[in-house]
Amino acid sequence: MIQLTRGGVLCSGSADRLQELQSEFAERHCIVLPQFLDPGLLTLIQRHLERAEFYELAHEDIRAESCMANNHLSGLLQLLTNTQELFQTLERITGCGRIGQFQGRIYRMIPGGGHFDSWHTDLGPGLVRFLGLSVNLGAELFSGGVFQLRERGGGPIRCEVANTGRGDALLFQLAPNLSHRITALEGAVAKIALAGWFHPQPPGHPLVRAGAQGSLADFEEAGSVRQ
Repeated sequence: MIQLTRGGVLCSGSADRLQELQSEFAERHCIVLPQFLDPGLLTLIQRHLERAEFYELAHEDIRAESCMANNHLSGLLQLLTNTQELFQTLERITGCGRIGQFQGRIYRMIPGGGHFDSWHTDLGPGLVRFLGLSVNLGAELFSGGVFQLRERGGGPIRCEVANTGRGDALLFQLAPNLSHRITALEGAVAKIALAGWFHPQPPGHPLVRAGAQGSLADFEEAGSVRQ
């Protein structure tokens, strides 16, 4: 199990389980990490989300979403996701190379709100990203919004995950030959998630560099981490 808690990251499991995850990732290019967020931490995050501000964000014809403005919650998640223990565990599972940092955002997709996510790679000229991560932060069950991954340019779906479990995470490979998308939302419940990328570059902020020794108490004492 890989789990973020209010005190840091917990990584546990047998050698057999590690091998299962390695095999699944190699075959499907993605895996689900159940309860990636500890229930107590998820409750704290959802409480902050109730008063968070969101703004509309569009990126050409790739996606349109509602993105959370930087706040104390942004800093907390930046701190908790940038730890050497988490990086090393993901490196062992995926064989991606040495991870230097995680950068992410919280977004919301609202059914009927003009939001969409089309096929893309999350890569570009000079942009090196090893892995993508999407963590379900919603308190209610949404419909639609299914993650799909396939060979770039077409072909069969290699991985398809609704990822509706509270606090569950989807970890997926980023490569020039792979593309992914999120299908349209249905019903009346919005999808809200933490989404981002693991990079090889070392993190730049001193709190992020010290993330392996960080905790919720450290974050509250230091204040918000802003990018």
